[in-house]
Amino acid sequence: MIDVFLSRPNWVPVHIDNHLNKLYPVLTELGFNPRTIGNNVESLSSPFDEVVSLMKRCQCTIVLGIPQLKVQSGKLKGKDLETGF
Repeated sequence: MIDVFLSRPNWVPVHIDNHLNKLYPVLTELGFNPRTIGNNVESLSSPFDEVVSLMKRCQCTIVLGIPQLKVQSGKLKGKDLETGF
């Protein structure tokens, strides 16, 4: 088995979580051992230190960028979000 660091948010919407739960068995069938902090790896130090430590023990990394924040309006550096970009 190839240890793979699977980086993903601990909280995701239910519909995404259902798909993620299907991903782990698929990776296992392909010969990977997915390791995720907060899922099957407990963090004993600071989150950053634990990520670095786990990445050093794994042979590869998968990063899932799942949005967790949606901003409807506001300002960034003094500019309205709707017109500032």
